[in-house]
Amino acid sequence: MEITGNELTLELLQVFFSMGNFNVDDIILNIFGGLLGYCFLRLFLQKPSPKRSN
Repeated sequence: MEITGNELTLELLQVFFSMGNFNVDDIILNIFGGLLGYCFLRLFLQKPSPKRSN
């Protein structure tokens, strides 16, 4: 859940330092994008299973 923690930290820093706007949509979309990227990474880094010959 590193994606969630990093995103929440960045959004809270924006509020604390008055930089940008705090928006719940940003949190939701960034977490979704991070999870989607993680899924693609896992998919492409899977080791191919050895083929068995009959």
